[in-house]
Amino acid sequence: MYLKKSLSYLADGKVEPIMNEKILIIDDEKDIVKFLSELLAREGFQVRNALRGEEAINIFKAEPFDLVITDIRMPGMNGLEVMKQIKAMDEDTEVIILTGFATFDTAIKALRDEGASDYLLKPLESTDELFIALNRALEKRRLRIENKALFNELKQSKENLENKVGKRTRDLEQANRELAESIKKLNCLFGISDLRQKNNLSSEEIIQSIVDIIPPAFQYPEICYARVVLEGEIFETRHSMADQHSQFENQKSDNQKISEIIIVNGNKIGKIEVIYLEERPDICHDPFQKEEKSLVTSISERLGRILEKKRSDEALRKAKNELEQRVKERTADLVIANRELEQAMETQKRTQKDLLKNQTMLQSVFDGIPDPLIMLYPDMSVKIVNKAAKAYYQISEEQDVTDGLSYKKLIEEPISCEEYDIASAISGSHAVTFERKSFTAPDKTEQVDIYPLREMEEKGAIIRISDITEAKLMAKLKEEKKIAEAANLAKSDFLANMSHELRTPLNAVIGFAEVLQDEYFGSLNEKQAEYINDILQGGKHLLGLINDILDISKVEAGKMDITPSPVLIKELLERSLIMIKEKAVKNGIHLSLDIPGDLDNLTIMADERKLKQIMFNLLSNAAKFTPKDGSISVEVRQAENTGHEKQKTGDWLEISVEDTGIGISPEDHENIFDEFYQVRNPTDEVRAGTGLGLSLARRFVEMHGGTMQVRSEGKGSRFSFVLPLNPEAREASMTKAENISAISIQDETVLSSYLNILIRLSGMSNRFFTLCRLHTEQKLSKEKAEEIGKTLQKIKREHDLLRIEQSSQLYLILKDTDYNRAKLTCDRLTKNLNSVVNGLDIHWSIATFPENARTPELLLNKVNNQITNEI
Repeated sequence: MYLKKSLSYLADGKVEPIMNEKILIIDDEKDIVKFLSELLAREGFQVRNALRGEEAINIFKAEPFDLVITDIRMPGMNGLEVMKQIKAMDEDTEVIILTGFATFDTAIKALRDEGASDYLLKPLESTDELFIALNRALEKRRLRIENKALFNELKQSKENLENKVGKRTRDLEQANRELAESIKKLNCLFGISDLRQKNNLSSEEIIQSIVDIIPPAFQYPEICYARVVLEGEIFETRHSMADQHSQFENQKSDNQKISEIIIVNGNKIGKIEVIYLEERPDICHDPFQKEEKSLVTSISERLGRILEKKRSDEALRKAKNELEQRVKERTADLVIANRELEQAMETQKRTQKDLLKNQTMLQSVFDGIPDPLIMLYPDMSVKIVNKAAKAYYQISEEQDVTDGLSYKKLIEEPISCEEYDIASAISGSHAVTFERKSFTAPDKTEQVDIYPLREMEEKGAIIRISDITEAKLMAKLKEEKKIAEAANLAKSDFLANMSHELRTPLNAVIGFAEVLQDEYFGSLNEKQAEYINDILQGGKHLLGLINDILDISKVEAGKMDITPSPVLIKELLERSLIMIKEKAVKNGIHLSLDIPGDLDNLTIMADERKLKQIMFNLLSNAAKFTPKDGSISVEVRQAENTGHEKQKTGDWLEISVEDTGIGISPEDHENIFDEFYQVRNPTDEVRAGTGLGLSLARRFVEMHGGTMQVRSEGKGSRFSFVLPLNPEAREASMTKAENISAISIQDETVLSSYLNILIRLSGMSNRFFTLCRLHTEQKLSKEKAEEIGKTLQKIKREHDLLRIEQSSQLYLILKDTDYNRAKLTCDRLTKNLNSVVNGLDIHWSIATFPENARTPELLLNKVNNQITNEI
């Protein structure tokens, strides 16, 4: 039969055709189905037909098939979908695709992606294509099934297989020995026998050796040329004549050469050819002798047998090696599989142990959380609950919550909304949060957080129920606090505005009272002098209160800045003690300053005015509350631990003021720095004050990056504050000044030092202001003006800090009792300053006031509204 011939041809005569396989043909063209069914049935196959994909699926479900031949384009279910479903039911079933040119790409996709065995183009031009495709597909199926069976057989009968392999190996060795003995018995003409005994020679070496020994066997070996053409490869005599090959190719007559076919296993695989490259000396019709022709015939036969034996031996060795390798690999696979199985069993034991441990740990962690926690499966059945949840839902400790308990049964109220949120969290993989009234206490508010289990193999959710009643109350309190702070800030703004409006008329009251007290407009009697003194004392007290309120308001509003400059600590503290020296001497209070010798020349960058204010407030309080014959001491130190914070040694400076006064009770320590707070003691006499001094002092210290604290143990008090010394701490803690508003110079004797500071700070702003006050009896001589000019020049030369540009303006406000004298002073100072600093635009403003007038506010408002601070 034709199919048998095709299969035999494809198998090279070594494999019998496979018969009785069941084949299912699917095509909506009846002629093709009929043709293929009859053709395959004649070849011995069991054939079933189907005209639609749905019909084929039903047939396949009823009985399995070895091979399916299906068209791609069919009504209803197409061939690719049919193939997918058939592969899903039986992956060993092979599928051959029938396709036209229009669906060729689809067929290629089926081969590449869907696992089809082969494809055939319609219409079939020859049945050879069909039989070849059938043979490949069925052989592929058979090999796959055999491989599976072989693996199972090897796994189940390892020992039997090893015995068979051993016996087979011994049989092969015996066969090799018999074959070698047989080869020894072969006789080969002209040395071929010796070649056959050399098993180490390859087929190519044997052929080349035979080609080389042919010419010497002929009558005229020097002109004899031989070659073997074997399967496209040429083995030729290594002859000295260069054009031997071309001459051989030009030989046209068959009687001028000998040519014999080489047959191996009945197949013609090549030929032996011999010629004479030149005419023989004894010219005759036939250039070759009869013996020479017979020799070539014998050589071709012997060479065929040698090659056949060589190929047989090679195939046998290859088969043996493959079998040994296959057995070795399968044995190694079994060993590895057995080892992996043992490891898997051990891993499973450890996993079960770890799982039990993790479950116990997870339950412990859950139980340690105070909020109720519930872990749910996707169907809302309970997986884990903690102790808080059991108490919340009144579940007994003995009840097994994992035994099919539904979350819906835990509460009595309907939870359709909550059930929707749980399902939403699980499907959407995002957390859901909502608030509700507590089931157990309706007056409480709960927050329910539903978290999806994203990383778990089993999806689900965790529900956490938190009591947020107190949190919501705290949020409400914070909001109310924020409102109260805003109201307090509004109050501060109001007090600042009110204080600013009160200070202007109050300065006039104090100024005119000073004029009256100085009897500028006439002498006063005793009663008038007493009243004027009361007006001055009350006005100054009220002005101090207004200034304190204004400072506090600026600090709270963030409008108070510090102006850093070099400050010599020892000099500042000595001057601060001088401010209370008169009162201390009057009350017999001893004053002392304790500063280490290595700190005598210590200079820090700070706001000098605010440091003076800090020290004045602390020393004034100490003098106010220290009885007669007491003591007040000021101490400066650098310590490893200042008591305020854990600061590094040498980075911070501590200044303390300690007195032997009445002390401060412990309950007042926390509030002593609050605004308007005053210590009240029924046994003490009433002392004047606003309660702002300590609050301002602490605010100024904090603006420098420091801290302030108080220590009092029933008698005596110690106020201390720390300031940063290292550049990093100072830069981080101090507020940089953006503008210099005013510098107050009380007399010309200190004008030079103030100008020094002024120039150092001038780089912070393009404009700065200077207020000069000259006493009536003092005059600014030409020499003094020149001295001031030289000071400016020296500062510029030594420090290179004179950054006054031509567009800069220097505002000098002169306050004197004599206008003409002040005008003369302005002219002299302008002339001398311009001789030192070219292009300096100096603006003068002159006003006449009584000599003892203290505050410059009226004058500042008159000259320039931008001046707001007196430093």
